[in-house]
Order: sequence, then C-alpha cells, then structure tokens
Amino acid sequence: MIVPILTSGVSRAVASPAARLWRGLGIALLLALSLGSSLNAVAAGRHVSIIVDTSGSMDGNDKPRYTLQLSQIIADLLEPGDSLTVIRMPKSESRCSDGPDPALALSLNPADRGGFQAKLDTLLKFDTGTYFAAPVHTAQADLDRHSNEDRLLLFIADSGGLGNCASELTEDLKKLHGQGVMIAAINLGGEGAFDGNPAFDLTTGASDSEKLAKSVAGVYQKFIGAKEVQTGRVGATIEIELGPLVKDAYLVVAADGQLSGMEAVKGNPKAGQVDLNHKGGGHAVGLDKRQRDYRIVRLHRPEAGVWRFRASGLKDTAGWMLLQDSALALRLASTPKAAQDISAPLEIELYDQDTGKRLATSPGGLQASVEAEGQKIELRDDGQDGDRKAGDGVFTAPVKFNQAGKQRIRINLQSKLLDRHTEVEIEVEKVGWTLQADAPSQAELDTPANLSVQARPAPTSLSPAPVQTIEVYVDGKVQASLRDDGKNGDAQAGDNRYSGQWTPQAIGERNLEFRPVGGSRAQPVAATVKVVGSIRFGAPVPVKLGRTGSNSQLQGRLELGAGTVVKGEFTLDLNSAFHTSGSSLEIDLGEGWVALDGHARPVSLNSKGPRSWPLRLRVGDCPVGVTAADRFTIEFAGSDANGQPVRHSVPIELAITEDPWLHCWWPVLAAAAAALLTGIVIYGFWSPSRFSAKLGVVLSPEEDMNEGFFHPIRAQRGSGSGFYRDARVYIRPDFRLSARAKGELARLRADGRRVCIRPATAATVYRQNFDGAWEALPSGETTVHFGVAYKDSMGGVYFELRNG
Repeated sequence: MIVPILTSGVSRAVASPAARLWRGLGIALLLALSLGSSLNAVAAGRHVSIIVDTSGSMDGNDKPRYTLQLSQIIADLLEPGDSLTVIRMPKSESRCSDGPDPALALSLNPADRGGFQAKLDTLLKFDTGTYFAAPVHTAQADLDRHSNEDRLLLFIADSGGLGNCASELTEDLKKLHGQGVMIAAINLGGEGAFDGNPAFDLTTGASDSEKLAKSVAGVYQKFIGAKEVQTGRVGATIEIELGPLVKDAYLVVAADGQLSGMEAVKGNPKAGQVDLNHKGGGHAVGLDKRQRDYRIVRLHRPEAGVWRFRASGLKDTAGWMLLQDSALALRLASTPKAAQDISAPLEIELYDQDTGKRLATSPGGLQASVEAEGQKIELRDDGQDGDRKAGDGVFTAPVKFNQAGKQRIRINLQSKLLDRHTEVEIEVEKVGWTLQADAPSQAELDTPANLSVQARPAPTSLSPAPVQTIEVYVDGKVQASLRDDGKNGDAQAGDNRYSGQWTPQAIGERNLEFRPVGGSRAQPVAATVKVVGSIRFGAPVPVKLGRTGSNSQLQGRLELGAGTVVKGEFTLDLNSAFHTSGSSLEIDLGEGWVALDGHARPVSLNSKGPRSWPLRLRVGDCPVGVTAADRFTIEFAGSDANGQPVRHSVPIELAITEDPWLHCWWPVLAAAAAALLTGIVIYGFWSPSRFSAKLGVVLSPEEDMNEGFFHPIRAQRGSGSGFYRDARVYIRPDFRLSARAKGELARLRADGRRVCIRPATAATVYRQNFDGAWEALPSGETTVHFGVAYKDSMGGVYFELRNG
C-alpha cells in the first residue's frame, strides 16, 4: 500500500517549527493509521496500537487540517478485519505502575468515520507532561485483547526515551515482545532516543516531515514482512518498481494543492486489477483556505517490473509513497505434534496468502529458518538432510524438542525484499516408543513391496503398552497396515517389528507416513519411496505371414504375447532388419501405415495400451525371392525405468516366390531393342556427309572459267543427304545441276570434308593436270580437287569446284 508524504508548498516557508512538527506528526499518524487500517488485503487480523507523545514540547497548530485529511484517507483505506487504537498521554502521573486508562485511547470505528475524525482532533492536544506509564499499560491491555492477531506497538514522540519509568516500562515491553508483539519507536527530534532499549525491534529518528514519513513506512514495512520502502516527490511521472508475487500495492499521492486524478503511463506491466481512483480520493480545506487533495492507486496482483503514473492537474508540490505486500508466507506443513527427545523432520511450506494454496515451486533467493527452544535452525528446500524434494516449496529441517508441553516456535522467511515472521504452536509429547521405518528406496508399480517398522521403547519410558498396528498413509489415505503377529509376511510375533506389504498405485516420489494405532504414544515416522514402472517381455510370438508372390499383400499382427508385463509407460524404438527389393513391411501404430525400413518408429507401451498391432507385407512386381530359411525379425529397443537396455526380437516367417526371368526382364530387353533401333535411325540421318554451305560448281562453255557461271550446290533442291545416303548432285551437259541421275555428265558426292566425283556410265570426263595436259578420270569415284578444271569428252562443257 502507498502512504502519503505531504510535501511542503508555500506554507513551508512561513511555518513555525512547532507547525512543522505538528505537520510531521500528522503525516506520521496519517501513514501509520492508514497503513494499519488498510491491510485486510494483506492479512486479516492485524492490530496496531500507537502511543503519541502529547507533551507540551509538541505544541503547535494544524492550519493545514492534516487531521481532517487523515480521517478521509483512513475512511478510504479501511477494510474489514483490521483494528487500530491511538493512545495519548495523561496530564499527570502518580507512579510507574499506573494502570490502563480507557480515557486515553481512541479506537477506530469503521462505522463512524466522521465521529472518529472529531474525537481524534480532540484527543491529540499537546497539553501534558512526558508520562508513559499509563499509555504503555493501556496499550498492553489493548494488545492483549488482540492476542490472536499480528500486533504492532508504535511510539511517536520527541522525548529522550521512556522518562522516569524507563526501567519498569522496559520490562513490561519485553513481556509484550515475548508474546510476539513488534515494538518500534520513532523519535521526532532525531535518532538515539530509544536506541539500545532491548524491548524495541526497531528505533529510528526523524528530523523533518519527509524523514518521519519514511520512518513510519519503514516500521510498518517491517511489521508486514517487507524491507524496501519507496518514496519521493511527484515530478512529471511517478516511477515505482514492484517485486515478484506482490499481492497488493498502494500508491498514495498527497498534494499541497489541487490534484485532478491519477493516470497510468502506457507500457506498464499487467495486473489483476488497477484502480486509479481507489475510493474516490478526497481533499481537505485548511484554516489557511488552501485545498489539499489526495488520490490512491491500488494494484491487485501486479506483475513485477517498473510502473509509471502521472498526476494530472497538479500545480503544487506533492509527495508519494509506495507500500507493497508480498503474497508469500510460510506455514506449518507437518503435524503440530512432536515427540520429546526425538529428532524428526519439521516441514514448513511456502504458500500464497491470497489464494491459500501452496506454491509448487520455490522462488530463488529465499531463506527460511525456525527458532525453537533458543536455537535457530536453517530450513532447506534442496532435497538434502531430510528434505523430500528440491525446489518444491516445502522447507525441511530435523528438529528435536527437549521439553514436553506446548511450545511456540518462530518461523522466519527472508529474501532481498522480504523479512517475514510467524509463530506456530507445537505440542511436544512424551512417547513410549520410538519408531524406525524400513522401506525400499524404490518399488515397482502394482507390485507388492515389503515394509516394516521397528518399535523400541523410549529411553524415558518404562514398560510401554505395545502398539496394536501401524497404518501406512499415502496421499492422506491408508494403503497398508503393518502388524506384529507373525502372519502375512511378519517374521515373528511379539518382536516389536511390524511388517506388511504395500502395493504402489502411482508412479513418482511417494511419501509414506507410518502412524501407530493403540498402545503407548509413539511419534509417526515417514519415508520416501520412488515408485517406478517396469517392463518385461515374454516369449516372442512369431509373425506368420506365409508365402506369396508378386503384386500381392499378406496380413498379420505383431503380438507382444501374454507373458509380457508393462507397468507404467515406456517409449521404445520399433524397427526391422527386413529389407528386400520389391517388398515393403509395414505396421499401423495407430496413426496409419508406416514402413519398417530401417528408421526407428517410436511406440508407446503401457499397462492399458494396445498389445498388438496390424502388420502387412506389400509385394510389388518382380520381387527378390525370400525362402523359409531366411531369418528376419522385428526389434523393440529402449530402456527400462532404471536406464537399463531393453530388447525384444519377434521372428517373421514368410516366403516370397520370384517371377520367371523373362517376365521380369522383357521390359529391359524391349527397351534395349527400342534404343538400338532408335540409334540406328538416328545414325542413319546423322552419319551421312553434307555439302558445305558455300560449295558450288562453276560451269563454262570454254576452257576459260571466267566465262562460266557459279552454281551453289545446296541451292539445288534435292541435293541434301538422306537416310544413310550422302549428299549428292549431278552435273548435266546443258550447264545445269540436278538432284536426279538422268542424262548426267558426272556425279558429285559429299564424303566427310572432301567431295568425290564419278563419271556417268556412258560418259568420259577429263581432268587438267598441273602441266595443262588433260587426262581421263577412271570410271570409279575419285576425289575432286578444288580449283582444277574438268571437261566432257567433246570439250563442250567445262566445270570446276569452288567455295563461293
């Protein structure tokens, strides 16, 4: 919760020292009273008693009317379940034993806020001496009426201590402190007034109003178990930092003038509830005619982090204070009874005050301890020294009580932000027997485990009556009974060893509590057993698929068999060494067919799950043959609860008949023949020679070729190559080229990079030698020489091969 710091405005420059002191007192009361009356959200049942020094040294005036503002804020912050008493000093003191005086006290009545305001204004008149005897005894009686609540006694004074009765009153206060009352003092004149008094938990001083406000907040933070106090002056924004697991936080802003309201700056963390105008705020008009407003922001279950707010319409100085209450607290988890002179685990659990539920995990940075019989014992949540499980929010330590009877022990919870304490009552009893449990550290689910408890007479007990039976509690229920009757697993009757069997019903860490029934008193004992699952495979059941051939399918089932026992749940890898071309072994594990093709398939085995799965063998065309002599298996592989390897092999019985050789290879042969034929055809078109693009024949009627005409060969239609036929062209006597062999003089044929010539059957063709002589060509093919002249036998047609 936030409590206001009223910063000074114009009035501060002209206020007298007495006025400033009253202002400080008003703020302190405002803080303390508002804190004390607003913390039902923190923990119902807190009571605060405040003793105010009303001696003449604190005389002053209340022009700002802080008392009125105080009443309004109290009315806004008051919640059911908490109580508050303000006590003043008497006008005289006869002796240090002066008793309680109800006339000195004013209790807050939530139903009459206006009446409380008026009575408080009348009560706090600074017209007495420094007399603490009657106020202390009045507070003592007031606090005794609230003995079942968390209690705080706060002194606000400017004295040098407890006055002439310091010795006697210190003893009275020490008694209150011994009853669990937190006692604190704030001295308005500075530090040191109450310092060193052994009855006080906290003493602090304050020389001005702002330091006084911080001191009051610090005292109350300690009372509710928090360490960090955040205060400040209001600037452009108010920035506060909230810790983790805060149940409620209150931000109170009090101004020396008007304050329109509070705004949340964008980007703040989230909260269960954000109330920017808790109870509507309020204002007080002082005797100086100045209106002073206040606003309260309440955050319920806010997330940790930095929060920012803005005060709107603010023109004067203002102050703010934050009080945050953590939801964390400790409470007794183990039985509130203990056995005398026997060390037994004491368990304290961390819980959420808002929901009442235990925290499943322990936040980091927490330290827990217990104070019993003058000893402080550290509690652990690390799974060691008797602690059952690390980080589960249950702190444990072995504690031995030496004194019988009811004892109050103090439980402490501390961290960087927390300093909480609570007290619980333990009934320590004398016992006739001490028990020692003997339980296995590990047991199998649904498998009986042997338990026994050895009972021995306590050192201080004479002839204790025998215990009738010992009941074993698991999760709050009786799951087994141990007896000393020589039956059902008990080795010998009357030997004080109680035996029996317990069948675990759930996997995990199980906490067993052994409670004696009948006979002399015995302290229950506990043991932790790790319950694990188990898996054992029986004899393998072969998968008999039978014989098949190509383009077929065989159905079967993979069976675990009646001898397989699965307790708990295990995930194993399923695979098979069956790998043959043309065949596929497949299984349906519940999500469709998958192939057992060398890749591990996870399969979950549990006591209630399937024990068999559909299996099929799909055979395609022309499969590889498998005979009955070939061995194949399906393998289960994994680990059991102890990490030991688990393997189970299931044989597969099958045979696959091969197809005839020609049936499987005819497509290959047909493809080869088609490829060969295609190659022959392609080669028939690709292999013949072709004339070059520029090749041509010059035809002339005279020996001088310059008189002739150039005829490109490829311009002649039909002169190209054919299927397995080289390109050819025919020279005719009429000075033309032709693709037909009719009346030709000679034939020209492309032959790679050369051209061959062959005279027609009835024709003679001459070639001119290098010396100018003409010679007849043979009837067969010869190579044509470029630039060499050729002619017919009549000398009427001359031709020459050229590249144009």
